[in-house]
Amino acid sequence: MRVTGSRFGSLPKTYIGSRNDRAVPWQLQHEMSARAEAHFIELDGDHSPFMSATDDLVAALAAL
Repeated sequence: MRVTGSRFGSLPKTYIGSRNDRAVPWQLQHEMSARAEAHFIELDGDHSPFMSATDDLVAALAAL
């Protein structure tokens, strides 16, 4: 699939932010999510939520 503005814009997007991420600041995570027009899901994990917030990440992904 070629990515174009119309195609990318028609896809639902979700950004999973990690509140304790020390690599990507919390505010920047929100800004990136907003630029992508993505639904924002907040986790208490760190930069690697698959390790630090596994159950919460699985639940968030399953709910999509």
